[in-house]
Amino acid sequence: MVDRSSNIKKDHYWKELDNSREFYYFCIMQQMLKVISPNSSWRKRFLNLLDSFPLPENRAIDLCDMGIRDIEILEEWELWK
Repeated sequence: MVDRSSNIKKDHYWKELDNSREFYYFCIMQQMLKVISPNSSWRKRFLNLLDSFPLPENRAIDLCDMGIRDIEILEEWELWK
């Protein structure tokens, strides 16, 4: 487990996260699930939920409010593959 957790320190995406936003904690959950339950479908379901997130016309709330600056980053980030 130590070897897997050390990848977090080397991953530049972690440094860009804001720990006062919800997405930071979703990333921690994903990291833990990759270790304790690698066959979990949680990642797929979570990403589908983000894709279907409704954007109100007045833009009162969006994914940035959760701490996701750019949704395309998730496609590049090994954590979410």
